[in-house]
Amino acid sequence: MALNLRAVREARGITQADLSRRSGISRQTIISLENDDTYNVTSKTLVALADALEVTVQDLFLPTVTSEFHN
Repeated sequence: MALNLRAVREARGITQADLSRRSGISRQTIISLENDDTYNVTSKTLVALADALEVTVQDLFLPTVTSEFHN
């Protein structure tokens, strides 16, 4: 199951640096998650990212971004 982090982040108009500051997750981890389907991610990291993006963890795995993610 591929993580759809980049699409959700971009739909929200948030940079990787902003997401890092909001979530407390390093920018390098965010880059790895966006570029590597095999990168291991913890549930704690997923929750922090989802909270920072104001979506559910499930939303991070949706195959496409819908208009509900736009501000």
